[in-house]
Amino acid sequence: GLLLLTQCKKSTNELSGTASTAGFNFAQDPASDTLPYPNVVRFENTSSEAFLYQWNFGDNTSLSSEKNPVHTFGTGGSYNVTLTSVGTNGNNSITKVVAVTDACSNAFFQTLTSCSTGEWTWSSDGDAIRVLSPDGTQVYFSGSASGCQADDIYKFSSNGTFVYDANGQTFDVQAGYSCQAPKPNAPTFKVVAASGQAPKIILAPLETGSGRPFIGTTDIVDENTYKVQDYTANTMTLRSTIEGSGGVILEIKLKKVVALTLADIKNLLTGGSSKSWKLDPTPGANAIIVGTEANPSQYFGGGPLDAVCQSDDIYTFTSADIINYNANGATFNGGNVAPNYN
Repeated sequence: GLLLLTQCKKSTNELSGTASTAGFNFAQDPASDTLPYPNVVRFENTSSEAFLYQWNFGDNTSLSSEKNPVHTFGTGGSYNVTLTSVGTNGNNSITKVVAVTDACSNAFFQTLTSCSTGEWTWSSDGDAIRVLSPDGTQVYFSGSASGCQADDIYKFSSNGTFVYDANGQTFDVQAGYSCQAPKPNAPTFKVVAASGQAPKIILAPLETGSGRPFIGTTDIVDENTYKVQDYTANTMTLRSTIEGSGGVILEIKLKKVVALTLADIKNLLTGGSSKSWKLDPTPGANAIIVGTEANPSQYFGGGPLDAVCQSDDIYTFTSADIINYNANGATFNGGNVAPNYN
């Protein structure tokens, strides 16, 4: 017969080896002159006695199991970053506060975007648009924004997106300086903020459609670039060079979108001194509607103006609180004045 001999040893459920110790260092990539720049942080794992790792970056993104990850944070701020290391004798965690600096550390970028989305519209100044000689010493044109320009809004977001809201119509330079259907504009922008130089806003090309992107007027400018001539917390003056003009300068004034004060409204109405207005004859503008506050078009929803005696009426408002009405021949009588509607 065969004899099988075996030897057994009692097992103990104990972990072997030394305990893991978690540790890491980190460094953010240098800031760029082109804003916004990616907020990249590189992590160096200094854990000991570990073979598995788990990173929680504190920004609600997915966990990482890389040993030395490179992570891009969406925005600047302070983040509690936790590294958990796993060894043969258990796991260990460490948390450090990582301060991430983003483009909002630049004063102009912070003003432009409000570190989220900054909305800008035309200044109500009488010289909101100026056209200057190449050396800036001669003024070829100076005036305020037109009726369909004054409500345009330009939105700059801290992630680099750009949105143009015409609020109805665009004042189109290429279409004979007239109010036209809204034009497509750039989807993104960047700011070049080189040390010792004035900031520049550069618009990306259009995603679809023809034409060129713009801020303010639809003039085509060199390299889609606008130099920041000066700015405050709520105002901004931009200059660009009109393409193919031999260096002619286009200057525009913008202001932050805020609730208008009575002084703002008066300045808009008078242009700072005296400004004339006419009823808008554009088809579909519905310059006159009649109703109640609850239903503004209850009695009359709008329609074309009388081409003979309404379209040429001029209303001039001055900063001295004087209004002048020039009928230019005839006045169109309303429904409560005889003879009605003529």
